[in-house]
Amino acid sequence: MTIRPTVLSDAAEIARLTTELGYPAETAAVTGRLARIAGQPDHLVIIAILDGTVVGWLQAHASTVLESGFRIEITGLVVDSAHRGGGIGRSLVQQAERWAAALGAGTMVVRSNLQRTDSHRFYPALGYELSKTQAVYRKQLAREPPVPPADSPIPAVLQPGIADFPPRLETGRLYVRPLHGGDTAWYTDVGRRNHEHLARFESGNAAFGVGSEAEAATVLRSFEDDRRNRTAFFLGAFRKDIDTFVVQICVGVANAALPEFSLGFFADVRHEGQGYVTEASRAVIRCLLDRMQARRVTLWCDQSNERSWRVAERCGFRREGHLRQNKRHPDGTVSGSFCYGLARGQENEPTAMPPA
Repeated sequence: MTIRPTVLSDAAEIARLTTELGYPAETAAVTGRLARIAGQPDHLVIIAILDGTVVGWLQAHASTVLESGFRIEITGLVVDSAHRGGGIGRSLVQQAERWAAALGAGTMVVRSNLQRTDSHRFYPALGYELSKTQAVYRKQLAREPPVPPADSPIPAVLQPGIADFPPRLETGRLYVRPLHGGDTAWYTDVGRRNHEHLARFESGNAAFGVGSEAEAATVLRSFEDDRRNRTAFFLGAFRKDIDTFVVQICVGVANAALPEFSLGFFADVRHEGQGYVTEASRAVIRCLLDRMQARRVTLWCDQSNERSWRVAERCGFRREGHLRQNKRHPDGTVSGSFCYGLARGQENEPTAMPPA
């Protein structure tokens, strides 16, 4: 069994399992909901795959509640009725708990209908304690936002007429290309050796959860799905002289109407401090502006991750915002986030950074 983050193409299977649980759901509606939360760092949606079939899914989200503080709540968990009792639900919950720990959450919460007796045995067996019973009140304020028709782009999906990321870019020392399923063997090694390296600033990165070839293959398939769906482009930068991976870059579609792209990256722990991230990022940004018609590129980084925000500044980004003390790390420390932006026509202008 493998567990991986969802992509939009998983919507039909998620809808099937949700309907089986007693909550009828249309594929189009689930697709729209997935699109609305895609890329949000405070949401987790994962699926379990067994023998090529989706057999379970879990959704969780982070929130800060005034009376109880920062916590993670499991808002949905479904396992195919034909596969219950085999540890699938336990594995999904444990994956969510690892995500929660990486975010610095001290509490996991889950609500369960009193009629679901199986759940009231399942969660205590995982160490969850009943804290209260309650009545839930609901008032319908408006209809759910409409799902875009099938012939129009879903939000956060690159619009028709905008070119895909090219098969290859080249710089002085590097070439950059999309990651794919044929990269499984070496990407497994990348995940293993960068686990500790990614723990503080990149615990949400797909590479952080890679510890086996099966996990690497699953992650790379999700990268291919994202590229096919035009929601994100996961890229590898490689040294030309020795054909070795040095940097991963993620380009997300932040606003399809502009378009605006988001940029994220990490350097392989063996190749830090040699300028590869800056070199690869400059080439990718140039491609976004020239080929993919970007009006704007956005980059978020932890304020304590000086290497990342120095890369942003070297690439011409301007610091546009500072969220103070907005994240807690696994070691208990708290830090803020810098928001950087690069707008079309400003990429060659000198940047004067405001004080932190």
